[in-house]
Amino acid sequence: MFSGSMFLAGTLFSGLAAVVAAGIALFALTRRPGGPLNRAAGALFGVLALAHVGNALLPAVGGAMLWLAAEACLPAAVLAFGLRMEGAAGPSGGPGGLFRWLAWGAALFGLAVTVALAVGAALAWPGFSPRPTPDGAIPLGDPGKATAAVALLFHLAALVQLENVFRAAPRDLRYHIKYLVLGVAALGAMRIYLLSLAALYGLIDDAAGLHLAAATLVGGVMAAYALVRFRLLDVDVFISRYVIYGSIALVGTGVYLLAVGLLVLGLVRMEGAPAVRLVPVVLFVALVALLIALLSDQVRWKVRHFVDRNFYKNRHDYRVQWRTVSRAVAGQTTVEGLLGTLGRMARDTLGARFAVTFLKDEAGDRYTPCPPDPRFAFGPVRASDLVPDTDPAWSGGRDPVAVSRRSTPDDHDALYLPLRVEDAVIGLIALGPRISGVPYHQEDLELVSAMAAQTAVGVRNLQLGHDLAATRETAALHQLSTFFIHDMKNVTNSLGLLARNIRPHRADPAFWDDAEAAISRAVEQMQHVMERLRTLRESPGGDALAVDLGPLLSAWSEGWRTQVTVPVDLDAQGPLPCAADPDLLRSVFTNLVTNAAEAGATRIAVAARAEGGEVRASVTDDGCGMDEGFVRERLYQPFATTKAAGMGIGMFQARRIVERFGGRIEVRSRPGEGTRFTVVLPRREGRGTGGTGGEGGAGEPARNTGDNGGAGEPARPGAGHA
Repeated sequence: MFSGSMFLAGTLFSGLAAVVAAGIALFALTRRPGGPLNRAAGALFGVLALAHVGNALLPAVGGAMLWLAAEACLPAAVLAFGLRMEGAAGPSGGPGGLFRWLAWGAALFGLAVTVALAVGAALAWPGFSPRPTPDGAIPLGDPGKATAAVALLFHLAALVQLENVFRAAPRDLRYHIKYLVLGVAALGAMRIYLLSLAALYGLIDDAAGLHLAAATLVGGVMAAYALVRFRLLDVDVFISRYVIYGSIALVGTGVYLLAVGLLVLGLVRMEGAPAVRLVPVVLFVALVALLIALLSDQVRWKVRHFVDRNFYKNRHDYRVQWRTVSRAVAGQTTVEGLLGTLGRMARDTLGARFAVTFLKDEAGDRYTPCPPDPRFAFGPVRASDLVPDTDPAWSGGRDPVAVSRRSTPDDHDALYLPLRVEDAVIGLIALGPRISGVPYHQEDLELVSAMAAQTAVGVRNLQLGHDLAATRETAALHQLSTFFIHDMKNVTNSLGLLARNIRPHRADPAFWDDAEAAISRAVEQMQHVMERLRTLRESPGGDALAVDLGPLLSAWSEGWRTQVTVPVDLDAQGPLPCAADPDLLRSVFTNLVTNAAEAGATRIAVAARAEGGEVRASVTDDGCGMDEGFVRERLYQPFATTKAAGMGIGMFQARRIVERFGGRIEVRSRPGEGTRFTVVLPRREGRGTGGTGGEGGAGEPARNTGDNGGAGEPARPGAGHA
């Protein structure tokens, strides 16, 4: 059993170094497998990982053989990697011919050592079969000393090659490859030191594994930094920041716990009970300190800024930020919600102490906090209170960011960025200092400006939506009042006709009976209009009742004859069951009849019958008619009419009522010939209610003729008027 403390530490660190080297090799080989430089880097760090695995397994003879064989192959891998770097550096990348021969020689040397170790172990040749001592050292015979000397020369050649590559590289490339060259050179430098001792003293001591692992950890970190930071493997690879943040946190925690473990190991090895009793105390303090660090906002943001500054060309993951902003904007339905979301996103993204949003008042130049944040005493801000901030960190370059500060210093020390839609500023966002204390960069404020611009569009859309809703409310009120006036016009016409007939018929008792009935109907109609006016909004109200349209038409026709001066003929072939509101249907047919009379008709015919699953009721006149263009484009538009005294809303209202009960209105018309409107309703079987305006059996056909003449002939086919 190996008991040397240096050997144990070397075993632990060798395992960690093997993981680091294998990770770099995997990164190189998976990102661009066909690239020559990638293959060379993968081979170099793969051989290095095998060497550390062998060292970690050193208690076994096989582990020693693997370690020494991999170390013998390492010079060839370094020389091959240097040759590939020469090609990447361009035609002036350094002298290649000599080092190509040296690379081939190093490869043959590594192969020879590997074969010798395998054969020596199989045949138990003295000097070719490594046998570690109990403390972890490996004695070397004369063959081993000679092998160490040759390996030393190859490592020296590899260092010279790396120096030539660096010196011959263009000036703008040197900065990018500096850490890569230093990292690989660190691997060779430590081996040159250890090989020189092995060649002189014929012994590889127990601390060799620890020294080589330390060199790999230092050199591997520098090489990995250069590969990722400057993308030296010529790959277009994107590593998520959040993976890097998590990896750094994981690795940092692991290194911290490893250091604590070594400290505890040292305390245990110290002589005496007091030192051992300190172990629980050390562990407790270490865990508390670790929790404080993991929960610290300053530590978290400093790590993020370190990653953004050193590993990424762009400071922010714009794809993630854009998706986040888009989802947040789409999910908000109020201005306060949008601006509050913008403030939270800006604060969380940049690590700001606060981010307060302001909305511009409708009048004036004042900006009010929206939504108000009780945690920060921000009052209204006027445009005159802000002055441009000319800090070169964000005001320089070709695309400066518009940033302002208060003209008079305050406790907040905030930066103000505008929420702009085209050239109009509709709000502001105030950013407080960062939690980490790191100053803002131009890219930080560019990101917030982009977030603010997208949010500002959402705010403006909501504002326009609110304005449109208010306009619609006003239009609805206007439309409601217009409908009311239209119904009042029909009542007024009826009462006006009655008033004109009082003088010539005042001595006729029958006239007064008709006048009383007409006035009662007018009052009843006014009451129904007032009732609907309380509930009518965007669509007609009314309950769909089971009614028989025939008796309803018969009852309504009595009123029509008092409203118009032309004969109204009715032919209702029942039963005509349907589902509708009788009062609303009466307004539809009354409108059609009065329209026909006002269009100059000399006779109006109302006919109704059931066809299949429909009830069809038509109003036909021989009036002035309408042209096809008017019927197609303007008939159902509000305020469109062909009548000199018409208001142009009757047909608009009529169609909405009929559609409310699942029906439709059909129209046929020709100028100078007349018009026919057909109201089509779904047939609904059931006992009729009779509705308002008269009595009649549910299934009785109704036939009436006008009171100004006989039954007469119906008018020519046509349609109605607006």
